[in-house]
Amino acid sequence: TRIGRQVTVTAHIKTTSVNATGASGDLYIDGLPFTCNYRAPVQSGVAAAFSTNFPLSGYIFPGTGFFYLEYRATVTGATSICQVATLTAGAVAGQNELVFSATYFV
Repeated sequence: TRIGRQVTVTAHIKTTSVNATGASGDLYIDGLPFTCNYRAPVQSGVAAAFSTNFPLSGYIFPGTGFFYLEYRATVTGATSICQVATLTAGAVAGQNELVFSATYFV
């Protein structure tokens, strides 16, 4: 939803089949409807059925329309960007479930 310069996005994502053979690198969500002008936080409401390091947050960086998924290894630890290995691979429905929302300005 966009009202003036404010954009709010929400999504509920689940995978049905993941083949990450040979894949590596940072895990991110792309395709936000508008380019962000200011750094904006992304909050995860649900993160389930990932293989490791469940995503809990992220940031949309200025000039982009995507965000990296971040996890926290310990309760008081720093956040780190999730890697492709975070995904549960295979042809199993309902894996890598993520519900998130973000509000940012364009």
